[in-house]
Amino acid sequence: MFNIPFDYEEIQRSNVLAVGTNSVGKTLASCGICSNLMAKGWKIIVFDTTNAWLTKSDIPYYQTIRDRKTPIYMNRHSMIYELGLLTPTECRNLVEKMCWYIWNKKMTTQNNQWIFTVFEEAETFLTHRGQATENIQRLVHCGRNLNGIRSLFITTDLALLDTSKIRLCEQRYYFRQAVEENSKRKFRSYHGLDWSKISLELDIGTAIYYNRGQIKIHELPLFKPQTTPIDILREKQ
Repeated sequence: MFNIPFDYEEIQRSNVLAVGTNSVGKTLASCGICSNLMAKGWKIIVFDTTNAWLTKSDIPYYQTIRDRKTPIYMNRHSMIYELGLLTPTECRNLVEKMCWYIWNKKMTTQNNQWIFTVFEEAETFLTHRGQATENIQRLVHCGRNLNGIRSLFITTDLALLDTSKIRLCEQRYYFRQAVEENSKRKFRSYHGLDWSKISLELDIGTAIYYNRGQIKIHELPLFKPQTTPIDILREKQ
């Protein structure tokens, strides 16, 4: 098991946030969290626009979505959906449809398996309003009401997510924060000036872990996957 500070009781109540500048350990830590949840029977669904999860995670299967006409393979397996070939608009439209499917499948079946949806570069999906993302918004805001859907938001800048999404996350991993004034101001508004200064000086792989009002600095181990994902379409052939 990946030894990282994590509250398994809290994950059944709220979402998770991982935020920090590029190449500081967000995705590796997130892969480790997902590995631990899979070991506990959770189904993981990753929406990845960076192509990073193929080499960093041990999620068993992946599918590369080449264009908006690609048939989507969804079943009981934990899956990575590679979206790097799509435009941001195409990504949102596709994930919107998939969130509709996840929600309705959960509503209409007796399957009690917990589902963990991961939004890499979360601002691509979560900062847009209106009809085009209403199923995404419903899933991340209300998935807990179905007693079985939780989400992880990964982003490079705290200022890119609106306050309503951040408040959904009672567990947060703050890696080295962006130096932009909006980002620093937003962090200060949550955790004060002293922690804001610390967040700008963190080493790679070190994070400020926030959980239900408690906050500490942790040096996180490097997650090393034991297996690599397999293309689900080749597996079916």
